Amino acid sequence: MSGLAIIDRHSADEKSTLAGWVGEVLCFVEVKTRTSREVKPAEAAVDREKRREMAGMAREYLRRLPDGLPCVLTW
Repeated sequence: MSGLAIIDRHSADEKSTLAGWVGEVLCFVEVKTRTSREVKPAEAAVDREKRREMAGMAREYLRRLPDGLPCVLTW
């Protein structure tokens, strides 16, 4: 299996959200620009609100896919 095959992207402020396939898995990835040298692990930025925001975006995207495409939203 190769890397992420990007099928959509959205940019705002200092972050971009990518949607793409890795094999048969549809992935949503947020890419952010760091504004300081203080680097925290990425998972520290993924709180409950961020998960809710990303899940909403994923649900909306999945809603637009053709009928019959098997999809399950997981973390």
